[in-house]
Amino acid sequence: MKIGKQLVPGLSGIALLFSSLVLMIKGYKVIGLRSIDLPSNWISLHPGMKPSSVETIFIKRKEDTISFAKKLLEGKKVYSALKDIIQDILISPIAIGYYLIGRFVFAKSFIASKDCTRCDLCVKKCPVNAIKIVDNRCFWTHKCESCMQCMNICPQRSIETVHGFIFGISYLVYAVFLVWLYKLLSIENLANLYFAEGISNSFLFIFDSVVFLFLLFLGYRIMHFLLRFRLFERLFVLTSLTTYKFWRRYKPSKKYMKITTEEKHATSQPQ
Repeated sequence: MKIGKQLVPGLSGIALLFSSLVLMIKGYKVIGLRSIDLPSNWISLHPGMKPSSVETIFIKRKEDTISFAKKLLEGKKVYSALKDIIQDILISPIAIGYYLIGRFVFAKSFIASKDCTRCDLCVKKCPVNAIKIVDNRCFWTHKCESCMQCMNICPQRSIETVHGFIFGISYLVYAVFLVWLYKLLSIENLANLYFAEGISNSFLFIFDSVVFLFLLFLGYRIMHFLLRFRLFERLFVLTSLTTYKFWRRYKPSKKYMKITTEEKHATSQPQ
């Protein structure tokens, strides 16, 4: 991200190490490791960055990428990413949390508002084919990885992250349903009876998570049905932070994309 005139590095976690390990297992020789921090597009979690900040980051990272590639082509080995290995390992639990939240929570919070024209661009461009049409409306299946591409390319800005739905389901599950279920079935007493203390806490966490995900998926299907009614559609949309102008969508740098397109065109021309 960019703070003032300074570019603050992101946190790569252990994804780079895992990908390197996979390559080595497949028999490849890894001669370079370099993290390239790009603007975050996870607008379910935060507003999109300002276009000027995106442009600055794109241009700077392009320079870094070219420099890295040149060193590799010169036969040099570059393992600059290893200097962050301790930090990356320490933050790996956060990275796992991000994955779980993005993959199983935010991924079930996308809706298409009344502004959707059914151009089906999101369906066609989804990299994992997670969006299908149900009841003549876009429906995000369990395959969604919360990559944000659909939200950021929608020409009508009709795709929303329904934050109100997420908070509502969370409250109902943890403050109402689980409290009632624990009392009804004496879940905590059963866990303490059959498991040691540490395992008991883990069991309760898993139990709570399974119940939450089940009700989240069920609630999403109910919400999708209710979207056909104007009152509910407005309620869900207006409780979505992404519907408001201050919650910017992510847009790649137009200047950078223009330069890159021109370069590709130039290199594709016969010499």
